[in-house]
Amino acid sequence: MSTAPQEDWRAQALQQMELAEQEELASSVATGSMKIVAAKIVFLVVLSLFLVLFLGFGWLFAVVLVGWYLFWPR
Repeated sequence: MSTAPQEDWRAQALQQMELAEQEELASSVATGSMKIVAAKIVFLVVLSLFLVLFLGFGWLFAVVLVGWYLFWPR
């Protein structure tokens, strides 16, 4: 009967470790998705600068289409 408090303590420690792992995983997923969004925005800015500087303002429509394609929810 003396092992019951030890088992309870171990179960609580295990639960805390699992919660910490889940929070860490959720944080890394959020950070990864923010990196993807930042990369898409940088790509759009570079593409739009290239198209406007070398091909004129008519190509901004193409940037809008690319932006729509990149950010449209799937």
